[in-house]
Parts: sequence; C-alpha cells; structure tokens
Amino acid sequence: MLSLFSKFGWYLKKHWVSYVTAAIALTIANICAILPPQIIGRGLDYISEGTLTTQRLWSLVGLLIAIIVIGYIVAFLWSFLFSLNGHRLERDLKKQYFAHIVKMDGPFFQRFNVGDLMLRATVDLRAVSVATSDGVFMFLESTVYLGLIIVFMVISVDWRLTIAAIFPLLFISLSSTILGKKIHKVYTQAQAQMSQLNTVLLESVKGVRVIRAYVQEDVDIERLSQQAAIVREHNVQVAKIDAFFEPVINGLFGLSYAISIGYGALLVFAQQITIGDLVAFNLYIGMLGWPLYAIGGMINLLQRGNASYDRFTEVLKTPAVVQNREQAKMVKTFESLDFQDYSFSYEAELQPVLRHVDFSVQKGQTLGLVGKTGGGRTTLIRQLLREYPLGTGQLLVNGASIETYDLENLRKLVSYVPQEHILFTKNIRENVRLGNPEATDAQVDEAICLADFTKDIQHLSEGLETLVGEDGVMLSGGQKQRLSIARAFLANREILVLDDSLSAVDGKTEATIIEHLLEYRKEQTTIIIAHRLSAVQHADLILVFEDGTIVERGSHEELMQLRGWYYEQFNNQNFNEEEGN
Repeated sequence: MLSLFSKFGWYLKKHWVSYVTAAIALTIANICAILPPQIIGRGLDYISEGTLTTQRLWSLVGLLIAIIVIGYIVAFLWSFLFSLNGHRLERDLKKQYFAHIVKMDGPFFQRFNVGDLMLRATVDLRAVSVATSDGVFMFLESTVYLGLIIVFMVISVDWRLTIAAIFPLLFISLSSTILGKKIHKVYTQAQAQMSQLNTVLLESVKGVRVIRAYVQEDVDIERLSQQAAIVREHNVQVAKIDAFFEPVINGLFGLSYAISIGYGALLVFAQQITIGDLVAFNLYIGMLGWPLYAIGGMINLLQRGNASYDRFTEVLKTPAVVQNREQAKMVKTFESLDFQDYSFSYEAELQPVLRHVDFSVQKGQTLGLVGKTGGGRTTLIRQLLREYPLGTGQLLVNGASIETYDLENLRKLVSYVPQEHILFTKNIRENVRLGNPEATDAQVDEAICLADFTKDIQHLSEGLETLVGEDGVMLSGGQKQRLSIARAFLANREILVLDDSLSAVDGKTEATIIEHLLEYRKEQTTIIIAHRLSAVQHADLILVFEDGTIVERGSHEELMQLRGWYYEQFNNQNFNEEEGN
C-alpha cells in the first residue's frame, strides 16, 4: 500500500491542494455521519428519563436534517475531487506512455508485442486510475472514519467496552496484508496471460481473411478458447483469494458485535452506561462495517493498481537503445551517403544480415536495390533511419558518422514508404496530408497526381473526402501503395525511399510514377527497393543483394553486360510480360 503511494509521490505533490481539499471534505462528511447515533442516543435517554419535550424533539430532528444536508454537500465534493484526480492521472500517464512509445526503436518492439502494449495502456492503466481515486478514498475512509468512530466510542460511551469490542478487529489488518501479497502475485500473472490473449485476439482479427481463405476458423477458435481458458484459470485464482476478504471481515465483525452486546449489557446493569449509550455504541459498531469492508476493498484495489503500475512503468523504464549523443549535430542538407565495409546483425548471437556492404550515393542520384527475398535490403534502409544500433564498419552522411547527428533531425531528411502501407481511419485527403500537415489543397492535389491516383478519385463516392476505413480496408493494394507514395511526395524530403512500393500497381502505372519521380525529384535523392526490375532500370546505381552481400553493381546497361543474376531476371520478367500480352 505504502509502496504504491510512494510511486505516486510526484503526482500527489503536483495536485496536493486537490487531495487536501478532498481529505478535509471527507473528514467533515465522516463527522456528519458519526453524529446521528449521538443524537439518537440522547433522544432515547430523554425518553427513558421522561424529559422529552416537543421543543427538544424538533431540535433533535432539525439537527439531524442539518447534518444530513451538510454531509451530502461535502460528500459530493470529495467524491468529485477523488474521481477527477484519478482521471487526470490516467490522462497524464497516457500522454507519457504514447510519447515514449513513438520514440522507441526496433529492439523495443521486439521485446513488447502490440497486444501487450495495448493491454498495458488500457486495462492496466485503468486499474492504476481506480487505485488512485477509489483506492485513496478507501484508504482515507478506512483510517479517518474508523478512527473517528473509535474516538467517539471511547469519549461518549466507555473506553473498556470499546477496547473489548474492537480487539477482534485488529486481526483484519494482519489477514489483509497476507491476502494482499497473494493477490499482487496472482493478479500480475493473470495480467500477463491477459496480454497474451490480447495478442492472439489481435492476430485473429487482423488475419481474418487469411483464416477464412484456408478454412481455419475452427482451429483459430480453439486457439483462442485455449488461451481464454488459461486466463480464466488465473482470474479464478484471483477471485478465490479475493473471496476470503469478506468472510474474514464478517467473522471478526460478528465476534466484535457479540462482545459489544454482552459486555455492554453488563455495564448497563451496573449503571456505568445508559441504555442510550449502549444503543449509540451498537450503532457505532454497525457503522464500523463500511470502513472494515473498505479495508478489504482498499487492499484489493491498491494491490491490483500496484501490480498494474509495475507493468505499466516497465514500458516507460525501457529506454531506446538508439539515442542521441551529447551535442548531436544537425543535418542542414543532404550531400552524400556512404556505407564502408558495413556489417550488421539484429542480435549479437545471430548471423549477420548485412555483410561488408560498400557503396556511395550522392545528392540527386537514384539508387536501386534488388535481389533475392531476404537479401537485406530493407535492413539496409533501417540503418539509415537509425531504427537499430549500428553494426560494424562505417555509415557516413555528408562524410561524418551517422551517429553524430540528431535522430529527429536526421529522420526529417527521409520520406519512407514501407512495404506494409499504413493508412489511418481518416479520409483520403487527411491521409495524404500526414506527409505535410501545413500543405495546401493544391499541393495535396499535385502529390496525388504525381502518384497517379487522380484517375481513381472519380470512382470514389466522396472523392478526396472518402473514408478509407480501418487500415485502408476500402482500398485495393495498389491504391494503398499510391496513397502512401502521394504522402511521401507531399513531404518532399531530400531522400525518398520506396521499399517495394510499386509491387501492387500495373506496368503502365509504374512507368507513370517513375516518370514523375525522374521529373519531380531530379535534384533530390531516391532509393528504390524493388522485385520488378523495370522500377530501377533508370537508376544511376543498382545494387544486387544476396544473403546480405552485394554480388553485382552498376547501371542497367553495365549489369546487362555482366550477364549475371540481374541479366537473367530482367530477361525473364520481360519474357513473362510479353507472354502475358
């Protein structure tokens, strides 16, 4: 419990005025809740003594009404403030969380999968929010309210009866601590399995077309059912431990009630307390029920919040492997890119994905990267984007090591169109404008024209305002590619990287886009990864990769003269196109 509060010390300090105000309002509300038994006991004593008058009766009733109204007002205040603080904390942590994630590199996303990250940002963060609102309230309620009741019992009734009645309740703290530790452990395990279920479910939803195509619905349902069963078993364990709280509290509470009735009756017979005192005391015992139940709920909420916060901060505490050096330089303009005897592997124990790569590209040139699948071409681009720590050898930008430049500034040099085209649930215009949010409508139209998408607009129901659906579900593969290319054109950065981004378009459309590239970016650098060699035929330099090594290099004409892999592949593709025609 104290562990969680210490972790949120920074937030409590930031919003201490709100928490102090809520605590004061809660204390006043508790006092208002404690006073009625005193008034009722006093009324019973007036009755037993035969001194109850109409004036005294209305005075007692008026006092009760006033206390109820005041209690209602301050109860609304503390309830609102506690809830506000919980939601405000959730908002602040989400901002920290997503700001952290978008700055992470490749190794981070190898460690944390998407389903797990989503669960931590939703379920775990919600548990933290509840712990810092309802949990803090229950903590104050179970301490302040309980303390006030005991003080009133000692002062207004009898200290001996109070000690005897609350003695069994001391064991609630011990049992809650033991059960709380078990809940923390089991709940953490349950959340880990829930993360796995979230990942499996995400894969099933995203891959539903493939699952249907291969008639694997029953297999996938069974896979989900098995993981759901594992989650269920872990949650059952949590529920079993949670279920112990109420019986333990009920048992100890019942024992306390028996002592108060028995010992209290003896004190009444001994004329050491009045009947009104005994009635008030038993009303106080009844009022102890809520704070004692709150102790169980508080331990439960705080332990869950503590476990969730640990899972949440595990992500925040994971730093990016690729970071800026001190006094990182800014790239004012791109002049050259050099790989010198460069090798790279994703992990130290794995075989290199790139082996002794050596080439140079100057400003205004076009570089073509071709070769067999898995040759390392996309990995090469990831080095330029600094998604992973550098390998061995030299990677130079403008003659200086790429590590010396500011990461954000360096990435602003590059427009990257990846193999997997990402479109957001926005309309076409908004998706294209992501490349340059400040772009005018005329510039958006020009980028769409350069990507040869203009002809598609007339077939869309609402033109550029057409919603593309989640992940561009309303568009074909070729349309997605061209919208991604239009976004890159609109960004108009010094280096444009097309990572197999023309694979889903026909030959005529490809030729049109390439023609626009040559005209529109003749003073800028373009890197094209392609399987269809016609996409790189115009390049100043073409590199043929195989198993991470450059096996052929040169212009189209030079490679054709070598009569190697490039020559054979180019002839095969041309032959297939002629056969298709």
